[in-house]
Amino acid sequence: MKKFLQRDIYRERMLINGILILMSAWYIGSCLWVSLQRADYPYELEWCESPIIDQALRIYDHEPYYVPPSLEWVTLIYTPLYFYLGAFSMKILGVSFAALRIISILSTIGIGVLIYKILRSQGGDDTSSISAPGLFFAAYSATGAWYDLARVDMLALLLAVLAALFMIRGDKPKNAVLSALCITLAFFTKQSFLILIILFAVHWFLAGRKSFLYYFIIVGTNLAAGFLFLHFQSQGLFWYYTFTAPAKHDLFSDRWLTFWTKDIILKYPVMSVLTVYILYFTVRKLWMNFFDYRRSALVFIVIGFFLTAWMGRLKVGGYDNTVIPAVIALALLSGIAMNHFRLHSYGLAWILPVTVKIFVLLQFILMAYKPWPNIPNGADKAAGKRIIETIENIDGAVYIPNHGYYARMAGKETYTYWMAAHDIMHAEGSIQAESLPVDLKRAVENKFFSAVIIDEPLDFWEPVISPYYELEETLFSQEEDRIFWQKTGMPTRPQYLFVPKID
Repeated sequence: MKKFLQRDIYRERMLINGILILMSAWYIGSCLWVSLQRADYPYELEWCESPIIDQALRIYDHEPYYVPPSLEWVTLIYTPLYFYLGAFSMKILGVSFAALRIISILSTIGIGVLIYKILRSQGGDDTSSISAPGLFFAAYSATGAWYDLARVDMLALLLAVLAALFMIRGDKPKNAVLSALCITLAFFTKQSFLILIILFAVHWFLAGRKSFLYYFIIVGTNLAAGFLFLHFQSQGLFWYYTFTAPAKHDLFSDRWLTFWTKDIILKYPVMSVLTVYILYFTVRKLWMNFFDYRRSALVFIVIGFFLTAWMGRLKVGGYDNTVIPAVIALALLSGIAMNHFRLHSYGLAWILPVTVKIFVLLQFILMAYKPWPNIPNGADKAAGKRIIETIENIDGAVYIPNHGYYARMAGKETYTYWMAAHDIMHAEGSIQAESLPVDLKRAVENKFFSAVIIDEPLDFWEPVISPYYELEETLFSQEEDRIFWQKTGMPTRPQYLFVPKID
């Protein structure tokens, strides 16, 4: 046995390292290839991309952003930084989904680079430092093919991971200031990152009083300035849209447990085991020395990212994308574990580090997916063009509750997006037709719209419009049942065209 442990398996270890690096390169390249193929697709990849671009266009058009719900507009329940950046991007690249998707694509690349830099700062070798971002990119499909969408998530995560990097870099006040700046910007991109602001504050308290003071002052100043600006700009509605309405969301009671079992352990079993070990090892060392800033940073980063994911997944409507913060933590600690076992063989010579790497290879295999089904094809593009032409050919206003941006593409006015209205109605306690904005109800009753296009004949809108509108046309035939569906999230498409009834 001793002779077996002392064998020189340099070539075998180099082979495993090479395979890990190649698999990482494959998943990184695959994710970026799909993202670039989808970036300029002129229609929705996910059903909430349409209202997201409408939010950015609201700022692009210099219209008031936080306003009372009405026929024309209901604000989404997010903090607004992504939409301001999206408006800026559209001024450079033109009005399109691509202008917003490029923000997410660049953010995703940035997250991969930051994971690599964090591993390097922890003494990681080439294999572990490349495998960690490789694992993050490999989870692209498992987390809903979300990394490249026109959504707020990836920008918020980039800022949060950048804040984490400054925490790990050192306990000096400069790092506290930079960490505070980044995490408050993450909050103003997605308010659920408030959890990280609080947990990162605990880290800086342990890191040193001076650094904590700088962190506290910068966070407090940024939050106060941002809140005051948005409060007065919105005439007090910012708080309602950002906190009051989201707080009324229901929770999935079963996800208190299934988040950990189905979303984490079953999808990422190897990463989960490695994360538990390294987190245990780090907490134990931190318990012996509370002021070890590197271990403190790692513990609070991981806890914060997992809590952010868990809280997001619990809410009704929390899709697979809410798990991405946890995946970043899993990838980060898996890379650290690979490096840890490279340096600590625990008397097993080459066996333990090689075994860990083989299991990481297995994790890569478990996350394998086919890239091409995520990419819209020519039939999807042709169907989208046909839908826009159909809207263009209708004289008068057209209401498309779930895809308002398509009306703008057809040169028409846009109106209240259904999910934004749904969130507000839910917050007010009644998802009934009577709870719709008064002027929207009146527009339907007075047959203001020349057409209403809905996704399903029996969804919320069918009983709302049926007393005043009748089905004229189905936009897709039975032979077209596989085209123009969104590639991620809830599969839906505009399908049924209603016109005013003749009295």
